[in-house]
Amino acid sequence: MVYPLDLKNKISIEGKMIGIQLQNIKCNKLGTGIKINNQDVDDSNSIADLKNFPILDLLDLLKQNHRYYLDKKLLEIDQSLYSLQKNHPFSNSNNILIVLSLFYIGYKTKLESHIKDEEDNLFPYIEKLVKIRDNIFDKREVTQILNSYSISKFNNSHIDIENDLKDVRTKIIKHSKGEDLPFQFKIFLAQIEHFELDLNRHNYIEDEILIPKAIELELTIKRRYSI
Repeated sequence: MVYPLDLKNKISIEGKMIGIQLQNIKCNKLGTGIKINNQDVDDSNSIADLKNFPILDLLDLLKQNHRYYLDKKLLEIDQSLYSLQKNHPFSNSNNILIVLSLFYIGYKTKLESHIKDEEDNLFPYIEKLVKIRDNIFDKREVTQILNSYSISKFNNSHIDIENDLKDVRTKIIKHSKGEDLPFQFKIFLAQIEHFELDLNRHNYIEDEILIPKAIELELTIKRRYSI
């Protein structure tokens, strides 16, 4: 199995807590494999640079992240969990592995639902706002679109999925105390921590860059059409 993370050679356990050291993870940097306008975006690009990007480019970036999470990251974590359950039973495996699976599967289901909501509701709504901005629409149609959804509605239902993942990781570590942990278990936790950092970057782009731009776009349209 090929592990998706660059791990330093030392993975330490101190005071029964797992200290996982990851290599080259920077919370203010973008990940690799991302393109904007067919141009590669890599670690030389700070997420702060994205404040100057058009809103449709930000949407495209976030959609790429979603595909990366669903088609790659979650599958890699699934693979590690399966390998752990199959090859490394713990002394009280009926407890720890079941708890581990339930915590992770519960979070994965919530994340997939969160992504689907954004792809089905938030992103199409913002795309409609851009079309209204760039074209001439009938006021009744604009009013109907604005009444069908809103950025405030999204904010009211928005959840911090990265904090939920941190909570999952904390619970897994708590329930694994006192166990002779196999290396595969440490790999699994490292993947969770790496994914948590990735989600922090993703949510910063969404919450601190995309959403403020969308709110301003809503206000501009309401002023133009006197709504």
